Amino acid sequence: MSLSLKQSITNNASDLSVLQSSFDALTIDVSEAVAFHHNIISEDANVKVLSDRVTSNASNISILDTASTNQATEIDVLEESIATNATSIQNLNTGFTSEITRVEGLITSEGNSRTTADSTLQANIENEASARTSVDLILQSNIDTEATVRAAAITNEAGLRATDVQGLQSNINTETSTRTAADSTLQTNIDAEESRAAAAESTLQANINTTQNNLQANIDNEVTARTTADTTLQANIGAEYTRANAAEDNLQTLLSNEAITRSTNDTALQDNITSESTARISAVDAVQTNLNTETASRTTGDNKQCFMSIMEAEGVLVSNTFPFCAGMGAPSSSNFGLPVPFSSKLVGISLAISSNSNSTNSSVSFTIEHYKTDGSKSVPFPSEPSFTLSNINTNKQFNDIVPNGSYDIGNFVIKCTNASNLTDTSTRFRVALYFQSTTELI
Repeated sequence: MSLSLKQSITNNASDLSVLQSSFDALTIDVSEAVAFHHNIISEDANVKVLSDRVTSNASNISILDTASTNQATEIDVLEESIATNATSIQNLNTGFTSEITRVEGLITSEGNSRTTADSTLQANIENEASARTSVDLILQSNIDTEATVRAAAITNEAGLRATDVQGLQSNINTETSTRTAADSTLQTNIDAEESRAAAAESTLQANINTTQNNLQANIDNEVTARTTADTTLQANIGAEYTRANAAEDNLQTLLSNEAITRSTNDTALQDNITSESTARISAVDAVQTNLNTETASRTTGDNKQCFMSIMEAEGVLVSNTFPFCAGMGAPSSSNFGLPVPFSSKLVGISLAISSNSNSTNSSVSFTIEHYKTDGSKSVPFPSEPSFTLSNINTNKQFNDIVPNGSYDIGNFVIKCTNASNLTDTSTRFRVALYFQSTTELI
């Protein structure tokens, strides 16, 4: 296990202390050697001893120089570790500052949203008041128009009646001049016409009076409805104003509570940052170990490849035959079909049929067989893949995911196990077989 920064500095300081002690001892030895040299007598034995000590001291000095160089290198490594740790601490502080900025931005955004909502509410109130005023003006205009139309109708009817009377008088004068003998009858007719005209005019006046009364009632009802609507609108405006004030007070309370919560959470966040920093250092080693394991697993998995091969047949198929061809079109047979030179797994089958037959009771069944290199037929688990299609009278497609086990090196062939009521000689069959190698190919 690697030492902590503090332990490494402590150990290096201890090594430096030992080195300093060794150097001090060496200094004493050299001083003694110099003193001995000054007091040396001309005896060969003493000279030999002195020479040996000088050689030994020189070797010790070389060893101490090497140790000093190694210690300096270790100190450089420790300084780099200190710089790296300082950068990590700075990155954590930057992340914490970014989180505070994000929270402050959310509070500011919420305040802006509330201001916008209040402006929208005021605009809606003003628009509703304007709409009510416009509707009242339109109503008054409709009332004035209806009164004008009714007056014109009355005037027109009076004019028509006057014209009718003039025509009647002219007819009376003409009839008097030309038919004196029929005066009695004419007088009777005149009396009848006068009675009818009077009754018609009375009915017309009654209709006019009814129309005026209905019009006035409609006007009174509309005035009442508009007054009620204005009262309801004013009540709604007051209720919305009360609700908006309550919502703003609640929002202010929530903002205050959020500020308190954020202060508490910031303290907890700092504790979590410290804890997370320690956990991340441990997790990095675990991640690296997992990454190495996963890399090895992926390499093994990638080397197991998938591939697809197509076989085709055409015409009227016959039961218990091998009609499908591959490559240049050579028909298949037992133990002669699609060769696969490695152990594999059949993972999927897709069959397309094109036919112009009009038969509604035709059918065809297929089985996928496998033969090993020694010619023996494989017995896959749980069974050989097989499938049946009915009503071969149009374009059809069959797809299946095959849950069978692995196959050894050998040949795959497609056997038509049953063919019933197939008549179209131009019928075409195309099968796609999807395999996956069960051993690494690289």
